[in-house]
Amino acid sequence: KSISGTALWMNSISSNPVIFSDTLTSSVSVNIIGQISSGILKAGVASIEITPFCAQYLAGFNFDRRSTGVHDPIYARALVIEKGGERLALISIDAIGIERHHFLRQYLPKIKGVPKERVILACTHTHSAPDTIGFWGKFPGMDGRDLNWIEELTNKVGQVVEQAISDLEPVQLILGKGKVAEHSVVRNIREPKLVDRELGVLGIYPTGSDAPKAVVVNFAMHPETLWDDNTEISADWVGYMRMYLEKWAGAKIALFFNGALGAMVTVDNLIDAEGRELHTFEEAERVGRDVVKVALGALFSGERIKNPDVVFAKRIFYVPADNPLYNIFC
Repeated sequence: KSISGTALWMNSISSNPVIFSDTLTSSVSVNIIGQISSGILKAGVASIEITPFCAQYLAGFNFDRRSTGVHDPIYARALVIEKGGERLALISIDAIGIERHHFLRQYLPKIKGVPKERVILACTHTHSAPDTIGFWGKFPGMDGRDLNWIEELTNKVGQVVEQAISDLEPVQLILGKGKVAEHSVVRNIREPKLVDRELGVLGIYPTGSDAPKAVVVNFAMHPETLWDDNTEISADWVGYMRMYLEKWAGAKIALFFNGALGAMVTVDNLIDAEGRELHTFEEAERVGRDVVKVALGALFSGERIKNPDVVFAKRIFYVPADNPLYNIFC
């Protein structure tokens, strides 16, 4: 299987700050395909609701888990960065994930106004949204995707990028980071000592404004506060995080990009009086608020970056897929 990792970060240590977009964060070399130093940095953001109107197979837990309603809406959100007439698009979708070949054939052709090699599409990985991979149907081997809804989704991905382009304006950036508490937010249930508690924040401010137009959060944790008995469509704690971040930071749009959450980094649910983990919407809201508190601290204490260079780089890499069910059915 071919897998493309994604990352966006800023190097603010050097005297010439850089926004660096690539397809692999590691010590190995990448192919630099462009660097832009001249021009004014611009950014535009947009959000489109993608909630389906009919029942769906929900992804992330068991087969044959059909949605019975909608608890909170799910979205496709986009950030477009432009400098010197060159653009980069980052898209975040409330979904479990998207196969690379689906992305290349179904999603990428709908995106206009941004070079195809400069489009990064990521999913929040919520386990309470429709199947977008084709793995969680009625039984093993059955494609659980609603292809009519998938067609609507791909169209809306193109629309949200188009709207973000129309929203472009000169901006300044604030880069910050913080750490969540050691307990009650995130844990690794397979490797308890292997947990990255660091959270990264990118604040995007219109030039001359003290209020952000967008705040981007990068943090590694499964959005599965809700468990396999939930049948309502939801963005899980990510939805609450975005809602409170927009409210408390005064941002037009909050975007979330997940981190290295495999093997297996998930929510550190509170325990009730009977010793059972809480898998409720109230618990998802608590987790979202706790993440927002750290994000706000990182934003308000972050470093202001003026007109950084933009560097484009790429690396395609291959890793073994050892999960037998994935190899058989995907």
